[in-house]
Amino acid sequence: MLLISLLSKSKDVIESKTSGTVTWKQKGSVWQSIEQEFQALTGCHRETKTLRDKYFNSNKKAKSKFATNKTNIIKSGAGSWQLQAFDLIDAQIQDIMGPQLEGLTNNYCDDCSDQDEVVSEHVPYANNCDDNEVVFNNGKWSSYTPQQLKRPKTTKLSCTKTGQNKKYISVNYLLMEEKLNFLKLQKEKFIEEHNKKKEIYQKKGSAVRFTDQCIR
Repeated sequence: MLLISLLSKSKDVIESKTSGTVTWKQKGSVWQSIEQEFQALTGCHRETKTLRDKYFNSNKKAKSKFATNKTNIIKSGAGSWQLQAFDLIDAQIQDIMGPQLEGLTNNYCDDCSDQDEVVSEHVPYANNCDDNEVVFNNGKWSSYTPQQLKRPKTTKLSCTKTGQNKKYISVNYLLMEEKLNFLKLQKEKFIEEHNKKKEIYQKKGSAVRFTDQCIR
């Protein structure tokens, strides 16, 4: 479709979610240039409002198709479902809208296909007990009394406690440290991106105020 092809050249301005005087003026000038190019290529005069409404209606249809297919894929229960067919216009709108139409993928859930597989290492077990086995004969217990429980435990059944060997460190502890380091890096990256966005927003705000003062 010719209209969608013309819009793809200025998709960053058309699909911008920034609200402000400068952004509105940019969108207005882009739509006027699209109106002129459309009239020059087709020879048919179409107003800006007509072209804008046509584009928004195509967006709604494409969103409806993507939402229907996504719902049919993840739903459970018996019965069959029918896949909505996409045409060339839907593919062009998908290229323009991007994540707005497809949605963002979660890299930290069970549906992620690029998850790192964690293989637990085998940790040898250190047994400090003697190898001597104590076998009790199945004799008569008629002379058994509760007072015998107070007798001290035999040395053959006791194990000497030793300090933990530093060589055998728990794998779970190492994984926990890796996760904490990853979360720390994630937090630093989030703060850095937040500061950059804040700086850009302040610059845009000062530019808008300067433009308003010049207009006045």
